[in-house]
Amino acid sequence: MQAERVTFFALAATMVLLAGCAVTPASPTPPVPADSYCQSLLKPRKKVCILGGVPPASLATDAAALDGAAGVFTVYIVRNNWADPTELVELRSPGVSAVRTLPRTFVRFRLPAGQHVISVDWGRGATQAAVSGVAGEVQYLQLNGWAFWTKRDFNIDKIDRATALQLTRDSKFVGDVGNE
Repeated sequence: MQAERVTFFALAATMVLLAGCAVTPASPTPPVPADSYCQSLLKPRKKVCILGGVPPASLATDAAALDGAAGVFTVYIVRNNWADPTELVELRSPGVSAVRTLPRTFVRFRLPAGQHVISVDWGRGATQAAVSGVAGEVQYLQLNGWAFWTKRDFNIDKIDRATALQLTRDSKFVGDVGNE
């Protein structure tokens, strides 16, 4: 009886050890371009990346001051909210290129004076905000995202400069739109 128990436990231990060998290896991750920005998700374990187009560090330092420029209407959009889902969101305005964002990022739109519509598109929805300003003016907007189970939603709120500076302190500058 004792020999049967030892044999059973040895067989069970061998099967457990071999089960680890039966797991398929993870596919190699493709290389990420240097001008990209990625964030990791805990569940499911994966990376979400803005592939290409992220401005260099020298431009990010300039943008971190959140200043405007003469001759253009400048809009900073900050995405930093405690309930923000790690999901790519695309911001665009007619006449300029689109830019993608992730949580804890911000972008700068340099637009001609006048009224503009900024569209926000994500996997399951879209919204938009109208902004207007004159040359040399700067406006600050916060892209608020929240997730509850499978429901995701985003909206845009106007914020002041002090709040924008606080929210961008630990954020990554990922887009300079209209400065092509």
